[in-house]
Amino acid sequence: MDNDREQIAAVAAALGCALDDATALYQAGALRRLAVGQTLALQGDRLDAVWLLLDGAIRCEVLSPDGRMTVAATHPPGDLIGAWGMQGEPLAGTLAATGGSALLLSVPESTIDRIAAQSAPFATAIARRYARQSHVMMTRLAARSTLTASGRLCARLIELAGPDLVIRPTPMVSELAVTVQTTRETASRALSTLERRGIIRRASDHWAIQSLRLLEDQII
Repeated sequence: MDNDREQIAAVAAALGCALDDATALYQAGALRRLAVGQTLALQGDRLDAVWLLLDGAIRCEVLSPDGRMTVAATHPPGDLIGAWGMQGEPLAGTLAATGGSALLLSVPESTIDRIAAQSAPFATAIARRYARQSHVMMTRLAARSTLTASGRLCARLIELAGPDLVIRPTPMVSELAVTVQTTRETASRALSTLERRGIIRRASDHWAIQSLRLLEDQII
């Protein structure tokens, strides 16, 4: 029971909704834990569920017809993933846990519709959540179109670190490189330069941004 209350509180915090609405969502759904690298859904799948990411990260990988893989998005806790409003449409990319295990709440699409119809504050919370996700996606798209590889890497570090300026768990350099669409060698050189200048500090269990202003200056 205590664990249920904790998870309901996590749902409410993730969506910014009332506890009553979070309880209805939680009771209609099912928790699912993904191991590192485990696939949630494959590109082209047609889904009928929505997932609320409560812990960890989910990466969306898009495979082109010529076999080229691109990371289209990396979803943090609080993101909604899946079929809401897109039921029956093929999934644009493969979804898999990255950087650690991931905890998700799986909910039927119809449940989102039902609770939103009954609770205007819940509907507003869902709309705001999707608006934030859309803003992040557009920001990443703009960065890929206009920034250098090093600039994209710096922007990604700030995104991963969040307000406490600490990245935990430590990311793999190869994974960072794929995320910002560059080579592992380029990413490794950029990270070494940032560390040598004292802008970031890398430890075994976390990375820390030591000068946010200087790191922001590298986003060019």
